[in-house]
Amino acid sequence: MFSKLSLRFAVGILTVLIVNCSGIMIEDIPESSPAGVPIEIFSNETTLTHWLVVGPFPSESSDKRQEDGSYSLAYSHNFLGGTPGEGNAVLTPTDEYTYGTEDGTQGTVAVVDVIANPLGIVDLGLLYNNIEYSVAYAFTYVYSNKDQKVHALLGSDDAVKVWANEELIHENYVFRGVVPEDDRFSLELKKGYNPILIKVLNGVRGWGFTLTLLDENTWVAKTSIERKKSDFEAFLNSNIVPDWYNYWDVTFNPGDFPKMRWDQPYLAKAVIGDVPLNIRWFDADLNEVTRAEKAGRYGFIAECTTKDGKKIRRAGTLYCNPWDWMGWSERPQVHSLDIPGARFNLELTEVQKDAIGRDLGRMILLSTLDQREGASLMSYLYEVNQGKYSDQLLSSPMLATEEYHIALQKKVGGSKYSGKSLSIPEKKAGKSAPELRHGSPDEAGFKPEITAELKALCNEWFEVSGEPFITLVARNGIIVYESATGSEAGRDFTVDTATPVASVTKLITGVTFAQYVHQGLIEIDDLVGKYFPDFPVEGTQALTLRHCFTHTSGLTGHESWNGVHNHRLENVVANQLDNLPIGTRSTYNGDGYNLGGRVMESVSGKSIFRVIHENLILPLELTNSSIEEDLAFSFQSTAGDLARIGQLLLNEGSYGDYELFSPEVFQQILPKNLDQYYPGMDWDQGIGLTWMMQRHPDAGKNGVPDEKSILSERIIGHGSATSTVLQVDLENNIVLTQSRRQGGAQFDQYLTKLLLTIEKNLK
Repeated sequence: MFSKLSLRFAVGILTVLIVNCSGIMIEDIPESSPAGVPIEIFSNETTLTHWLVVGPFPSESSDKRQEDGSYSLAYSHNFLGGTPGEGNAVLTPTDEYTYGTEDGTQGTVAVVDVIANPLGIVDLGLLYNNIEYSVAYAFTYVYSNKDQKVHALLGSDDAVKVWANEELIHENYVFRGVVPEDDRFSLELKKGYNPILIKVLNGVRGWGFTLTLLDENTWVAKTSIERKKSDFEAFLNSNIVPDWYNYWDVTFNPGDFPKMRWDQPYLAKAVIGDVPLNIRWFDADLNEVTRAEKAGRYGFIAECTTKDGKKIRRAGTLYCNPWDWMGWSERPQVHSLDIPGARFNLELTEVQKDAIGRDLGRMILLSTLDQREGASLMSYLYEVNQGKYSDQLLSSPMLATEEYHIALQKKVGGSKYSGKSLSIPEKKAGKSAPELRHGSPDEAGFKPEITAELKALCNEWFEVSGEPFITLVARNGIIVYESATGSEAGRDFTVDTATPVASVTKLITGVTFAQYVHQGLIEIDDLVGKYFPDFPVEGTQALTLRHCFTHTSGLTGHESWNGVHNHRLENVVANQLDNLPIGTRSTYNGDGYNLGGRVMESVSGKSIFRVIHENLILPLELTNSSIEEDLAFSFQSTAGDLARIGQLLLNEGSYGDYELFSPEVFQQILPKNLDQYYPGMDWDQGIGLTWMMQRHPDAGKNGVPDEKSILSERIIGHGSATSTVLQVDLENNIVLTQSRRQGGAQFDQYLTKLLLTIEKNLK
């Protein structure tokens, strides 16, 4: 079934003179024949940039785990011929390979010469037009002037195998974006030529790899620097806490404020030295005080300067008890526990409920006393008892504390913005934009059978996966299908069952940010240093909002350092700017979104969660939606509510009588090629938006264009760890949403069937 036209060639010896990128003169290098095979000259640190690449080969998935641990029929399949496996194959510029699949598809692919982009990434997606579910190989020679052990830093999108000198030295069955140092392993280079072969399997979107080799001395130096960096990053998670000794001392009585210290004092001393903390205290009305004269909320600001000039800033809340409160005497009980996602059977007897209630009550009391959030809760309860928040539409301990610290930061000069605040959307006069409503397939522009076909497909989907979900399909503002399918823990899903949408939250944050842009308060390329004093406003470490929202900030995590709930998150990021590859590396993350959220808070003077509620949830009437944890993953919603957001995007910023942002701003947040901003990043990314086109299963067959997508080539949305779907087809005026807790078996296959069902029923 598979054949290779040429497998191996002879290697001769010719005295030549080559100057490598480090200026090292290397003589008596063997010459390979035929000419045109890449040769990488290894020095102390070498990113391999010149490759021969062959593909794409089809990658078929399986519902069953294979012997290699994968769910791919292609991951261990030898497409290159030869024995005993791929590892002994050598690519040459004139090679071609034929392949066949189980369904009878045949094809021939040729070897091409490829140079990595300026970031050292071989972009297979660009080479093969972002074809999904495919495999490609890359081959090069590394010349070493001696036998030596080297260390490899590899990034791949997605699953990868690496052979060196015909030996499989590394493999990782994983689905991810290219992060240059995700995988680390060692290999032995022999004196002379060392063939390197890489196999990269693509799932959906993004496809490529990067490989860098380091000698032993460079590796030791690098890891030493990384250990120091790791210690500093660990310190950045440190907090300022009272010097207390047991649970019952966590709150304090009126009088002197408690002594404050780092919660990891030995780490703090090792990283920043024995530098004194400057603590300033403020009462509930933001007045600076030196003693707690009464019970209630007190905020503090802690600052110090390290020996190398870094400004370390922290802020927090403590609660001062009334004199007569004795925490140790409390015995609260909790009488309700409902965790549907865990799928517990909660049919408990009264005896069980009482026992669990006592344990939960004790856990909550100890947790309240032992956490920063506990001080916020106690302060909030005290303020509610004093009559505060009674006229506020949205209030909670978290919002109260965050807005207290936003105001405090502005008062003491920790926020540079002093302009007007974000306005809540108001109804506009004149013609309103389309709103979603239920109607007939004919009104929407679908064939009449679409509703029955979607229902049958969804029922089959649930039977296969066992995962319940809600699906909504609309076109031209007309909903032709909205239905909940399946049940969990004995309870049926309804169209009002909210589920986590995971990273679709990034789209929600992007849509919220668009309102700031629309009102002229923030520009996408504004510097973070325009809003916070610890950030530079020029040079290579000058971070912008576009960096934050396009995964090019150099940040790598989700909700790191307590995310947007950290009242000085911006200072934590500013203190590691020297170590961030800003604008030179793309790593999918949520930390940039939280930093962007802190900028939005500094402008609005409100918690970003209040802003999302007032400026998005309320005007769009998202009755089953909420967010309170993080700006990258914590939105809870339904397919119906998500569809309203989809229609807002389809309307280019308006919904009904509300204009949240203009069509001009909509164009600004659409995915754009990042190479125009950050050379070498030759892919598209928007502000919370990505292109979501899916290759048609018939593409490249029977005369169908290889680039053929299901539906149109202009579909926007965002992916999700829970497999929530939010896709907006800008050409066909279609909104497709599906909310669920997780994908389950054959999710990708059934999503393809869903898209094909919609496509074939277009009128």
